[in-house]
Amino acid sequence: MNIKKWSTYSMKKLPPWTLGAVILALGLLSWLWENQKPPHTDPHPASADTYIPEGHVLLPIEVENYRALDQILGNFGVVDLYTATEGQGKSTLVAQGVKILRSPNSPEHLAVLVRDDLVNPILQNGTRFSVAVQSPEKTGTKIVNRKPARRRIIDLSEE
Repeated sequence: MNIKKWSTYSMKKLPPWTLGAVILALGLLSWLWENQKPPHTDPHPASADTYIPEGHVLLPIEVENYRALDQILGNFGVVDLYTATEGQGKSTLVAQGVKILRSPNSPEHLAVLVRDDLVNPILQNGTRFSVAVQSPEKTGTKIVNRKPARRRIIDLSEE
């Protein structure tokens, strides 16, 4: 059976009100589609600073090993902060167990969540760091103070 015969054959078998019902249904669906309410959007969406606990600060940092970190860190994690070396010497540990999170608006930007009193000790080492990812169960930020002890010269010779 070719298409022309099939289409005329099937149209003759349909009751006359069917075409009107199809047009009415399409019109109703079109009206519903156009008049549906837009999804509820909060005029003030939550941002990262909404969830900062009392007595803490979200401190933006630059991460030297960002490309490597991008492959293993999700939206947040726990890291150790090291001074950025930029090819010069050894890096030193600045802080351990620091919570780090990505900016929701710009994922290449990172910030660490620290207590208010730990901001200055961290910033004394600059804002550019290398990070090492730690276990998420590691809790509590610890600032590492690696200043060498003062040398004392004790004269044991008798006069």
